[in-house]
Amino acid sequence: MALTTEFSFRVAGSITKTLGALTALIKPDVQMSLALASGILLDQADKMYYSRPTITGSATLSLDVATAGGLLDVFGDAFAIAKLKVVVIKSLLSICPNEVRLSRPANGVPILGATGDFIVIGPGGSLVWIAPALAGVAVTAATGDLMDIVNTAAGNVQPEIVIIGASA
Repeated sequence: MALTTEFSFRVAGSITKTLGALTALIKPDVQMSLALASGILLDQADKMYYSRPTITGSATLSLDVATAGGLLDVFGDAFAIAKLKVVVIKSLLSICPNEVRLSRPANGVPILGATGDFIVIGPGGSLVWIAPALAGVAVTAATGDLMDIVNTAAGNVQPEIVIIGASA
């Protein structure tokens, strides 16, 4: 199975400030684009997990991304990676009325600091994390292979989750 992936991201704005008789104008324009070819080297990945699971109120979805973790890709094949390259979590406002958190549990993939650290993704928000380097972030079975998505409130949520990595 071959996997190709493209990302693009742009933030552009205009900031003005009156300074005496003059008006200063700054136009930041930050852009990023990246293509990952199919493979296990620099700027490559060969595994993709996609899901829009229902996470019930105050529950945690624990994703084990290592060998024998039990995750399946969209074709029903085992999803297991040795290097994490991309994480995208999109909280659609209409089906994610609560905040969700990407959290590092004990034995978590080390993309967050210490165990228990988390990133909040509010209703309508998104998280995009990319590490295209050859090494990516190492995934180690049984000691560094878990990612938790936590629903912090009573209602159900259905975030879109994409995880991309390399099998070796």
